[in-house]
Amino acid sequence: MIEMFVHNPHMVEINEEYYEKYAGMTFSRRETDVLPRIDEVKAQIRSGDSMLYRSMSGIETMENVQLAAYAGHSGFFLRNPETDELMVVDTEPFLVMPSAKIGVVMETFDDWYANLRHNCDPDYCTTAWLPLSDKSYAKMDTQKMWDYFTSHLQNLPYSWANVVFSGINGAGPDAINPPLDRDSLLAVLLLLQDAHIAFEDETITWALNIRLGVSGYELDDVIELADSRGLSVWDVMAMPEQDEWMGIDGGDCLYPSGPEIMCSSSYCYTLRAAGLIDADVNCSEFTPQDMYQLDIYADPQTYRRPAECDVPGDDGFLCQLSGQILMGLSRDQVSFVPLYDHMNEKCIRPSPDFVRQPEWC
Repeated sequence: MIEMFVHNPHMVEINEEYYEKYAGMTFSRRETDVLPRIDEVKAQIRSGDSMLYRSMSGIETMENVQLAAYAGHSGFFLRNPETDELMVVDTEPFLVMPSAKIGVVMETFDDWYANLRHNCDPDYCTTAWLPLSDKSYAKMDTQKMWDYFTSHLQNLPYSWANVVFSGINGAGPDAINPPLDRDSLLAVLLLLQDAHIAFEDETITWALNIRLGVSGYELDDVIELADSRGLSVWDVMAMPEQDEWMGIDGGDCLYPSGPEIMCSSSYCYTLRAAGLIDADVNCSEFTPQDMYQLDIYADPQTYRRPAECDVPGDDGFLCQLSGQILMGLSRDQVSFVPLYDHMNEKCIRPSPDFVRQPEWC
């Protein structure tokens, strides 16, 4: 398994084998990794549209297999209201921009696409454009979207705690899918604690402390405290992320001092500010899969991507912007979950079917 994380000629192949073995997911390839008419595609992208991203990186593969998700990372597009220039918002963009600070970054589409081509192997990275529906676009205030992002989110640090806990929504054994299990994961966390690894101490343990209303407790102390309250550590982990939670003062990419921010939560926050997400939800509970399943995009049953997106070997329905490996999403896997209060706070997706449950979770 360790080869999944090491850049070598077999890395992508090993990641693909992991997807197929544990989630039944397979991937096709197209003949080219780029769109020859990218400028014509760029002209059709609107503020608020989604950018889906997947890398065969080991860590993202393990995350995606837990949910049978085809995209484990997401960004979104904004147009500068003064110049109409297309911008890309990417959170934790180090794979595309290795020199960038890990956090919420906005750059021009042209720079983003050039960096993507230069820094990301076409067999390793896949990106696709998922457009909002006309109804959603009409509902949004794009000026508020821009103002909110540039004044509240841009350049905030990335929260690894948000990544870990947004995907844990159940305390039972079926909340973690094979090949992982609760006992082995907890054992690894305890080993990291004993080794004084900062990621565990300032990400996992901090998040458990805030759920129990305490501070400064080590992981084994958290487990003991939870037990005294009739809770397992998994009951604590499954407590929903709250948007008002703030990270540790003086933060960086491991210890965020602002709100809990990851790729999908930043997108959710921005759409909420624009008036599109109007239910009572915690954006910090939304994974990239939760976002692309929201019923806010162009109707996947009738949507026809622009002709400029058609290239040999690409039989998908989305407009794939880069990568030779197809995104793989089918029409029935996108834009089908309606907005409702407190959604995505209790959803699990047990293998082998990976069906989102319980209803209205």
